[in-house]
Amino acid sequence: MTEPHDIWLRQGLAHHQKGELEQAERVYRRILERQPRHADALHLLGGIEGIRGNHDEALSLIDTAIEANARVALFHANRAALLLELRRAEEALAAADRALALDARLPEGHNHRGTALVFLDRADEAMAAYQQALALQPNYAEVHSNLGNLYRGRGDLNQAKQCYLTAIRLNPRDAGALNNLAAVYLGEQAVDEAELLLRKAIAVQPNATESLNNLGLVQQLQGKYQEATRSFAQALKTRPEHDLWQLRKEAVCPVIPPNRKAIGYWRKRFEKALGSIAPIDLGRYAAELTKSNAHPPYPLAYQGEDNCDLKRRYAELFHHREPENLVANRSGRTRIAFLVTRGHEGIFLSCTKGIIQRWGASDAVLTIVGPTSSLEKIRASLEPVPALQWLAIPEDLPAAVRIIRQAAFDLVYFWEVGSDSLNYFLPFFRLAPIQCTSWGTSETSGVPNIDAYLSSRLWESGGQAHYTEKLILLDHIPCAYEPPVLQPNQRKARTHYGLPADTPFYFCPQNLFKLHPDFDDLIARLLAEDRDARFVLVSGKRDHWTTLLRTRLEKRLGVDGDRLVFLPRLSYSDYLNLLCEADVLLDSLHFSGGNTSMEAVAMGVPVVTLPGRFIRGRFTLGCYRQMGFSETIAQDEDDWLRLALELAHDAEKRAELRATVAAKSVQLLRCTQAAQEFEATLVRLAREGAPDA
Repeated sequence: MTEPHDIWLRQGLAHHQKGELEQAERVYRRILERQPRHADALHLLGGIEGIRGNHDEALSLIDTAIEANARVALFHANRAALLLELRRAEEALAAADRALALDARLPEGHNHRGTALVFLDRADEAMAAYQQALALQPNYAEVHSNLGNLYRGRGDLNQAKQCYLTAIRLNPRDAGALNNLAAVYLGEQAVDEAELLLRKAIAVQPNATESLNNLGLVQQLQGKYQEATRSFAQALKTRPEHDLWQLRKEAVCPVIPPNRKAIGYWRKRFEKALGSIAPIDLGRYAAELTKSNAHPPYPLAYQGEDNCDLKRRYAELFHHREPENLVANRSGRTRIAFLVTRGHEGIFLSCTKGIIQRWGASDAVLTIVGPTSSLEKIRASLEPVPALQWLAIPEDLPAAVRIIRQAAFDLVYFWEVGSDSLNYFLPFFRLAPIQCTSWGTSETSGVPNIDAYLSSRLWESGGQAHYTEKLILLDHIPCAYEPPVLQPNQRKARTHYGLPADTPFYFCPQNLFKLHPDFDDLIARLLAEDRDARFVLVSGKRDHWTTLLRTRLEKRLGVDGDRLVFLPRLSYSDYLNLLCEADVLLDSLHFSGGNTSMEAVAMGVPVVTLPGRFIRGRFTLGCYRQMGFSETIAQDEDDWLRLALELAHDAEKRAELRATVAAKSVQLLRCTQAAQEFEATLVRLAREGAPDA
């Protein structure tokens, strides 16, 4: 005769498989009232608590199930899964091994064993475990998704994408695969595609914390400030004790602020929030840091304010114990690393390629450090450099720290600190005796473990007061820029862009998020003076950015808003051609062009610039000082307006200045002295250390 609890168990399973968790729970608890050590009911109830995110309670239930019946392999496999959720990887591996000792053909055991090995930084063994799981169950969607995570951690995004797509094909409701594929698209700046996938993931699991956090990031990138705050707040509800998530919610910042007042309001709110957040132990969150997006909000740099104290206070929230001893360099030669993270290879190459190609004045060994995909892009763009070395790192921060420390560098030069979470948090873990950065980090990093900031006398105005790092001033700009070339057959008339042939136009070639509300007033004055001219911008990477800025400018310009032109995104050759076609190139206010100003010099076109107080607003100024060119450096806003109007309407003057820029560009472009000075300074720092601030 069938026992009542067997019938109830089948009923509970039916509810469970339909996703009717409350009904299933009632049935399982009814069984346990009659038979408290019913192993299957305990195990299944543990599964429900795991789905709800109550991992400690779930683990307790499954442990009790194993006490009741230790011979069921699946119990041990699911115990491993819960231990992984709790980041107890060693115990998870032991549980998975116990499951496989009971049943070597259990796919779940191999899957969870693989994930435990990933956490333990044993990637090759993890790959073998996942492949074994797929050999036993080829359509195991979760394993395809986990393989995607492994490839993604290695920087092989194409292979990761294929794995996630396979997982979703096998299980369209796999919220994890949907989220992870969205994260890949997000890294590729395919934000709209990422948003679609994340909304599908959240429809499947409304409280999926990682998907909610990623959706908040997408909305932040889109400039949807309020929506992003709501998404982060919803994620925080699932883990209110999570310090990093609390910080991220408070750090949501408007990308395109509607006016100056909005900037001031946000800064006051953010400063207050920093005072209310408890110290954060980075060791506790080390495995999460790469994907945390808990680095300082990047719009800070475009707000036109002094961020030194704010950046310092932000960094002081994070606590991490320094390693007692770094691996010593016993090679007999100074070892220097240039570190770049994924998504930043293009600007790194534009501004650093010339230095790398000219490396060798010293006997120091140079190594480029970055994810595999980044190194492939950089290597493909460089001519062979004798003795240049390469070090691939995973995007898992603890593993990256271990690999870089083992390389025993004397100095690590971070191209950027704070443009993503990996390059922000890596220096906290002290990778080398000396860590430094330069103009790739457009202002002070605030990070106490960045020992030096390499700038130039040609840039600086306020000196050490603007930096938490020791400021080191070079005689040259730290760049030996390799100029792009516009071929004669790539030249096009302005009508190609839909601009009138006989009407002057001003072109500001900067990203839209650089345009401070103060700049709106200058544009308004310019168009009021020049009644026929057009003011040209290139649309942003996000449609919403363009909409927000267009709305802001049209409100300020009134009827003159009709002469505001937003061109679609351009090919590189069309962009360079537009620089040449413009009657006047205008620098943005408070944050000047860096790479764009170099490109303009390469094309022989002057830029009207009004230098700011901080290095980020003085990049163009420094270029011109090195060239010995001052004719388009404005002294104030009135002078800026005068220079712009003069260039627009005096063709002879315009031609004269273009010829001057072209002639003097040799002092800036491909500057061997700048490359040698930068190399010598890094070598000196590596050998002698940074001087006291």
